[in-house]
Amino acid sequence: MGQVIGRWLILLSLSLVLTGCLYWLRAYDIYTQLEQFDVHFVTRTDTDFTLEFKKPVLFSQDLVSLSGMRPSQIVSTGPEQNWHYQFVQAGKRDQPAHFAIDAVFNRYGKLRAWHFSKPFLTIAPPDFLAVSLRSLAGAEIDEIGQRLNIDERRVQMIDQPLVPRHQVIAWLGAPDKTQLLSRQRERLTYLFMLDDPQAANSEPKYSQLQLTFDQTTDELIKLKAKFDKLKFSIKYRRFQASKPGLQALDQTRQKL
Repeated sequence: MGQVIGRWLILLSLSLVLTGCLYWLRAYDIYTQLEQFDVHFVTRTDTDFTLEFKKPVLFSQDLVSLSGMRPSQIVSTGPEQNWHYQFVQAGKRDQPAHFAIDAVFNRYGKLRAWHFSKPFLTIAPPDFLAVSLRSLAGAEIDEIGQRLNIDERRVQMIDQPLVPRHQVIAWLGAPDKTQLLSRQRERLTYLFMLDDPQAANSEPKYSQLQLTFDQTTDELIKLKAKFDKLKFSIKYRRFQASKPGLQALDQTRQKL
């Protein structure tokens, strides 16, 4: 059995090399690194949210292949390069919302750090981002859905409140689409465009933020983001040690 698996892995590796898909092997390396998160990663939440890679493996072209996105701007700082992705709210002429994602590549062209700018943290608080990344350790790979399904038994809990609706609306304004999912849940969809100078004459690609709110507490309970090929979602209540919004609602109902 071991020899059969060994041959299969060799054939798979050769196939990936011949088809130019080595970036999938390097992406898988990052997935295996998640099993020992503190050995391979550092998260920082001082001015923005930063994920640092202690043992970088992804090259800049790998990121383009995996995400489908070119940077808005490339800035060289000594031997390193900063790939800046600037997203601007679509269809908003008056003070559109914006946020940035930055990828920092070291002198060897490997991804050393990943930043989310402060505005994005309005809908993705840093503590929740950090714990959701840690929860990917041991996640099951869903090849059909192209996603990672986390193991609920390994989810870490944090004592943090959820983002209130008024805070989201203050930043993003009216949504592009509103959908009532149930009596208790409502989804707001916002469209953003990547500032890509090279795509001036091509059809624009829209990035999408879907925000699900609990209508009984007016709290943001789920974020689903899609940036071309790059997708992720966070169910916030999954990581809450206590749920003050629901507890306050229960107390109000008891008084009534």
